[in-house]
Amino acid sequence: MPEDRKQQTQPGDRKLSVADLAPYVKALCLTYSQLAYYPETHPVTQKQMKDAWSELQKVFSRDGDLTLSIADGKILLAGSPVEEKNTAVTKFAKHFESIHVSSIKFKKTLEYDEFASFFSYFCKDPQSILDAGGIDAMAKSRNISNISFNTTVYKVITEDEKVISKAEKVGGEAKPRKPRAKTLQPISERIQQKLDSEFKEIHDRDRTRLVEYLNNVYVREIKKIEEKNEDLAEEISEIREVIQNIEEVFDETNLGFILMDRKQKVCFIEHGHKIPFDLLLNESLPETLIEQLSGYKESEPFKVGDVNIMQVTRDPRKRIKAILFQYE
Repeated sequence: MPEDRKQQTQPGDRKLSVADLAPYVKALCLTYSQLAYYPETHPVTQKQMKDAWSELQKVFSRDGDLTLSIADGKILLAGSPVEEKNTAVTKFAKHFESIHVSSIKFKKTLEYDEFASFFSYFCKDPQSILDAGGIDAMAKSRNISNISFNTTVYKVITEDEKVISKAEKVGGEAKPRKPRAKTLQPISERIQQKLDSEFKEIHDRDRTRLVEYLNNVYVREIKKIEEKNEDLAEEISEIREVIQNIEEVFDETNLGFILMDRKQKVCFIEHGHKIPFDLLLNESLPETLIEQLSGYKESEPFKVGDVNIMQVTRDPRKRIKAILFQYE
């Protein structure tokens, strides 16, 4: 691949490389991830947003506007992926793909207030953005002029009208994807086709009864899943309310805590800035902190920096689930 495909040319013969851009992309996408737990006005989100703004200024200092391409769950700079293995980047990219955005342009004339509005308006639930007429309509209604979006659908039509992915088009001749399976084909038709091809010995009457039975089972199970999803949505809403109440209680104390999810990623932090480590949502705990906490014993005072560790809860596999601490 030619070198100029990996870098974005800037005035003065300077080039922006993937490595140069990585800190900004990571900070940008981590801010987006924070919004799953905190509103954009929360101090935790605000701090991450300002970190992203600071990294963007470093990019702007090389002169010129910045364009990030989005394709197949990746953020690309001139066709090369940035922070490809970062799950926060993947989530960010997929969010904008779901609202039909193929690239985002940040103009050098951008001010912080307009940058902050990016998270307020464009990182919402995809359906709410589509219901508002799409991202272009929303940008126009909010007078956003220094962040623009390319909503062009890249498509190559062959005899079979196959869609070519944007990633496949970058840097070479487009290759058609394999035809997608007809996942939306009625279940009864698919069962009938299977019976016709592999179970020819079954009598027609029995075959019809079997198709009806399996189709009813399918419909019933789908309904159960839908009801379960509704229950989960209500539970998530209740959990968020509880978390909000916990935050309000802890705001008036000198106590903080950290919660870990089943993948050993930080899923909740309160007063985490008091611990002398960089703690980020959706990221693992720093290895140095994990090593220090291995020496914690309930019967003995334990400190990390100037913070008193009050409790470390672990799962049966001895992995950290929660940390409760007290600071001066």
